[in-house]
Amino acid sequence: MSLGSKIKSLREKQRLTQSELAKRSGITQATLSRAEHHLINQLKSDALRRLALELHTTVDYLVGKDDATDVDSILRSDPEIKGFIELYSELNTDSRDSVKDFMRYLGASTANPDGQ
Repeated sequence: MSLGSKIKSLREKQRLTQSELAKRSGITQATLSRAEHHLINQLKSDALRRLALELHTTVDYLVGKDDATDVDSILRSDPEIKGFIELYSELNTDSRDSVKDFMRYLGASTANPDGQ
């Protein structure tokens, strides 16, 4: 399955429109549309991380390095994640948004360690 097909499938499973996913991930709706229609087949690593976060999957799944898309498979691959998810589930909406923002910050600083 292609990157665009995976994005579309996961987006539809979560009952999100392209517009909603674009807003949540900070990726333009036009880019999502082009990916879903196979007009582009690669995205920048930061965009992939943000999409994976919003689609509740991994970058490896989106780019075809891993077939695990369901939560159980992801949890089996890294048991420590289960504890993080349990803590996250106890947070209120504002705190969850803060966690997501922090994860995006960490992802951006990892992708660009020199701040360039």
